[in-house]
Amino acid sequence: MKIGYFLSCEEFTPRELLEQAALAQKAGIDRLWISDHYHPWNDEQGQSAFVWSMIGALAQAVPGMHVTTGVTCPTMRIHPAVIARAAATSAVLLEGRFSLGVGTGEALNEHIFGDAWPSADAPASTSSTCRRSARANRSSSRCSSASSCHACEHGPTPHRRAGATAARLL
Repeated sequence: MKIGYFLSCEEFTPRELLEQAALAQKAGIDRLWISDHYHPWNDEQGQSAFVWSMIGALAQAVPGMHVTTGVTCPTMRIHPAVIARAAATSAVLLEGRFSLGVGTGEALNEHIFGDAWPSADAPASTSSTCRRSARANRSSSRCSSASSCHACEHGPTPHRRAGATAARLL
């Protein structure tokens, strides 16, 4: 059986998260799951460390641990090509012990630019953006090859690359 530890970026400072990860590793835990939220869920939590900075710090602070995002929404807040690159970099820093957890997102964390926020079950025609679930599925399929840096190679969709290429990291 494998047991992991959840690092809640909304509840603890970056230094506290690193301390928790070190204690988890010392206790024999070899897996971390870390939240990727822009805002804390409520005022009492009050934190919201940038997950990609935390993953880089974790790679140095607790070598050998596997890290998974819980969960990243590669649609509105951060373009899927950027997520793919961040995931590939994380996989290199963690020597392959990285998993990209993907979800459809919540308005609290993804609706930070004021764009229209579609409901999960709204028809695609009711919004200038695609239905969240369809958009997340397209985005995650583009990010699924992040370990080989083939970000967003698919045809015309709401996420266009305009000729951008990703550097080979692996």
